Amino acid sequence: MYEPRPSDLDLPPTASIHVVMPDASVGGGIR
Repeated sequence: MYEPRPSDLDLPPTASIHVVMPDASVGGGIR
């Protein structure tokens, strides 16, 4: 599964994660 890493902070907003795990954005786990 997808795990929030320090490197991810470098990436753009949740838009990038939305492609990997749209569910995470809906659940607000990444946010």
